[in-house]
Amino acid sequence: MLLVEDDASIREVATLGLEQAGLNVTAVGDAASMRALAEHETFQLAILDIAMPGEDGLSLARWLRSQMPIGIIFATASGTSIDRIVGLEIGADDYVVKPYELRELLARVRSVLRRVPAASESQPRAASTGEPDAPRPGLTKINPIADWSVDQVWAYIKENDVPYNKLHDRNFPSIGCSPCTRPVAAGEDIRAGRWWWELPEQKECGLHVNHPARAGESRPGANDDKAAAS
Repeated sequence: MLLVEDDASIREVATLGLEQAGLNVTAVGDAASMRALAEHETFQLAILDIAMPGEDGLSLARWLRSQMPIGIIFATASGTSIDRIVGLEIGADDYVVKPYELRELLARVRSVLRRVPAASESQPRAASTGEPDAPRPGLTKINPIADWSVDQVWAYIKENDVPYNKLHDRNFPSIGCSPCTRPVAAGEDIRAGRWWWELPEQKECGLHVNHPARAGESRPGANDDKAAAS
């Protein structure tokens, strides 16, 4: 795990306490040092001081999340609700108010670690190429990155400089043709911008393979085709 704290005394005491609890801790005093580490290492969890000279913890958290799937705990000296609200809105998993007790910090760290995959497990895994569509026999649904999280997809895009549609930066997480695509509002599901006029249980999107029917079997939808032709 990673600790970014500009106060040397807090950094040393917190590091010692966490290491005595059996945790592997890398501690640095500013955002620049942390960015240098993150270029060649991955971490499961980061404790970020919000108010630091130079780049603050909020900006650092946004950058970290774009680089790797990681749990984030903010440390704030003010204890005001605005810090907590902003932190949670950008995706923090928890927060502590400084000066904090080591027992409280350790409890919050362990809670987040239980919910976040280990760094060695956070890389995208090879996904199955497809799965049968149970409601429609004979149809296979294809998803080459079925096992990837959204964070893993964006981390791969940023790390490998993969070109992407800039509409994603304008709240279009799912993009199709112009008439059936709209931006997604805060709090909505990422698929809310596609076919919003249809019932959720009737929406279907993706690559499909329609297998030819065997002898004696009817192809799904064949009766509908006949009805449409008559």
